[in-house]
Amino acid sequence: MLRKAELEDLVKRRRDVQDLDLEWFVRVKGEVLTLLMDVKSGNLESLTQERIDKLHKDIEMAKLKTELGLDFDLAKYNICYAEVEKYDLTISRIITAHIIASSKEFKDLTKKIELTKELLENRNRLNKTIQDYFTKTKTIKLTRTELNTLFDRDTNDLKLILSSGRLIYEDRNDPTKDEYEFTFSKNSSFRLSTQDLERQIQTQIQECDDISKHIEQSKTQWKTATTKLISLLDTIENKIQV
Repeated sequence: MLRKAELEDLVKRRRDVQDLDLEWFVRVKGEVLTLLMDVKSGNLESLTQERIDKLHKDIEMAKLKTELGLDFDLAKYNICYAEVEKYDLTISRIITAHIIASSKEFKDLTKKIELTKELLENRNRLNKTIQDYFTKTKTIKLTRTELNTLFDRDTNDLKLILSSGRLIYEDRNDPTKDEYEFTFSKNSSFRLSTQDLERQIQTQIQECDDISKHIEQSKTQWKTATTKLISLLDTIENKIQV
C-alpha cells in the first residue's frame, strides 16, 4: 500500500499531466482554427495531408498518455473537462460563425456577378438596337439617360460622343432628360464607339462567366477543406472524452 507522501506525490504528478493535456488540447484546437482561417482566406496550400496526419498522431499520443492515470484525482479531471468543454463551445461558435459568414460572402459575390452580367446584357441589347437603327436612318435621338446606360459616365468616350451630337432639348431641372441628336457617317465617332462598345461588353460578359466559374470552384474547395477540419475537431472530441 502506498504511503501518504507517495500518494500525494503521485496525485501531484497526475495533476501536472492533466495540465499538460489541457495545454495540448488548446494548442491543437488553435492549430485547427488557424487552418480554418487559412482556408477562409484562400490559402489552401497550408492544408496538407502531412499536417493533418501529424495532428492525428498528436491526438493518438495524447489519448494514450491520458489513459495511463485517468483513475487518479477524478474530481480534478472533471473540473478540467468542464473548462475544456467551455473552451470547445467557444471555439465551435467561432468556427460556426466563420462558416456562416463565408457562405454569405459566396452568395453575395455570386449575386453581384449575376447583376453585373444582367446589366451588361441589357446594355448590349440597347447597343444592338441602335446599331440596327443605323441601317435605316442617318440620325438618331437619345436622352442623356440612354447615353449614360450605354457608356460609362466618367470615360472619355461619353464626353467625345456628347461633343459630336447636337443638344436639341435641355431640361434645366433634370439633366438626364436632355436630348441629343446624332448624324451618322461611316466613320462617325458615335458609330465607331458603339462598335467598340459591343466588343468591350462581350469581353466583360465573358469575364463575368469566368469569375462565376472560379467562385464555384473555390466554393467546392472550401467546402471540402471545411469538412476535413470539422472531422478533425470531431476526432479530437472523441479522443478526449474516451
